[in-house]
Amino acid sequence: SVWHEGTTFVVSVPLGSDHVPANQPPATPARGSTAIGAIPYVEEALRYDAPLHLFTRYALEDLDYAGLRLKKGEVVGLLLGAANRDPARWERPADLDPDRPRLWGHLAFNVGPRHCAGAHMARMEATEAILGMWRAFPDLARAPGAPDPALIGFVSRAWRPIPLVHE
Repeated sequence: SVWHEGTTFVVSVPLGSDHVPANQPPATPARGSTAIGAIPYVEEALRYDAPLHLFTRYALEDLDYAGLRLKKGEVVGLLLGAANRDPARWERPADLDPDRPRLWGHLAFNVGPRHCAGAHMARMEATEAILGMWRAFPDLARAPGAPDPALIGFVSRAWRPIPLVHE
């Protein structure tokens, strides 16, 4: 299997995030032992901390929006990760919650004509990777006493290192 950066990141979210208890990922093998059970986890991990946060585009015409003036040709930075944490759209946006009532509508794969062509493959790959990890290591947890992993990168992100244990 070809592991995309996004798959690696989605798999690492429950183990690295500082919003998840150090001794327990938010989705357990009992609840996510099937692809259907893992889907809410995958979607919430994508919303919670999208693997790519910054995209740039060029203004196609002059534009005034909310007091911001853009001239044709200027570079526009789109922070999709910030949109996925917008409190006007998401209840408790800083919480990683696979049980949230609204899991869809995040911008982890962009939207419209720029939507990621590999989004479905990435979702499938992440689901299978997570299921394989849970099946092989049902008791997988962050190592007790290990320092919290650091979130590295700005455009493409990852949690490093993530010391893990299992019995």
